[in-house]
Amino acid sequence: MKRLSLVGAALLVPLVLSACNGDVTPSLGTLNLSGTLVDAPTLLAADDKPWTGGAGQINLRLSEATTDLLSTPLSSGGAFTLNLKDPVDDSKLPAAGFLDGVNGLCDDKAFSVTQSNPAARTVGAQLNVKTASIDAPLVNGTASSTQATTTTPGSLLLQSGGIVYSNAANTVTGSRTCLVSKTSTTVTFNMTLVKGWNSVVVEASGTSAGIQLTLKSSSPLSRWFVAPKPVAQPLSIQSLRGSLSRFLNP
Repeated sequence: MKRLSLVGAALLVPLVLSACNGDVTPSLGTLNLSGTLVDAPTLLAADDKPWTGGAGQINLRLSEATTDLLSTPLSSGGAFTLNLKDPVDDSKLPAAGFLDGVNGLCDDKAFSVTQSNPAARTVGAQLNVKTASIDAPLVNGTASSTQATTTTPGSLLLQSGGIVYSNAANTVTGSRTCLVSKTSTTVTFNMTLVKGWNSVVVEASGTSAGIQLTLKSSSPLSRWFVAPKPVAQPLSIQSLRGSLSRFLNP
């Protein structure tokens, strides 16, 4: 099954779409990405350190592409700005779409989404950082957790942002409770995509009772970092991350 590539993950902002009057064509959806990279030894923001990777550039590449589509400078302090505003020619869009593989999300039953425009071609994009010492994909997201007590179960909230390009407007909805990696999970899609650049967020919350997984239109998340190496984490976090690996991995 093809993964839904969201990190760099980067996937919605308030999407910028000009008002349409009469027969005037609305502006292409644009997306302004900016931030300062951090050194992140774990998914938890509380562990962040100032960026030490040095100056370089941030590159954007569409899923399945072999060449970069856009680049922007990265300062020595980790700051960057990338304005996604130009249309992408359909010939550069891969045949495999962003929603390819949705039917295989659940272990135990079929899953399907409702699309207002099933013919729309929507593809993911990945940001990559390149400096003198680093050449790696970026993650856009964060995690927070609460410790279990004798009376209250522990919980975990993961958010992973992503960027997608759609060659037509499309609304994607659907919800189902099923087994994902053998874990009871309620999966919900709630995306309103404009023609052009869009930001999406995968939001996962979990307790011992199960997992809520939502893929939605949202503002871009502000925390950007190179995917951390595996670190020792509570078993509950490891278990939940395992269940979400198909969404959080590029």
